[in-house]
Amino acid sequence: MVERADARRMWQLLSSAQAALARSQAAIAGSRALLAGVPRRIEVYHGDALAAELACGRAPRYHGAAGVWVRAIVEASRAGRDPRTGAPAAGGRPAAPAGWGATILGAGLEGYGFAVRAAHRADTRHNAPG
Repeated sequence: MVERADARRMWQLLSSAQAALARSQAAIAGSRALLAGVPRRIEVYHGDALAAELACGRAPRYHGAAGVWVRAIVEASRAGRDPRTGAPAAGGRPAAPAGWGATILGAGLEGYGFAVRAAHRADTRHNAPG
């Protein structure tokens, strides 16, 4: 018979394994995107709603409560911390454009229910003054 403490520990291990799998899948997706070229623009969606617009060399734009979460997750990744636990993460990313994209694409946003779309060309939609 499985004791309650054993069942709880097994649930924690399963949850931890699922989180690690989600981070690994996000890192693989980020690596594939980087192999296709350095992303110039990244859009993050929560359902159909745009949560964040990130463009290399430009200030990020976050939208709504989902945008607040995206910002926290990406900043935790940049700081070298696991956003789920706050524990130090393995190695930081460089500040170069390739590192910029790798940080965002490898932050594990998909594990939190976000969809990430990377474009490998510059977008001119936000070049207007103001």
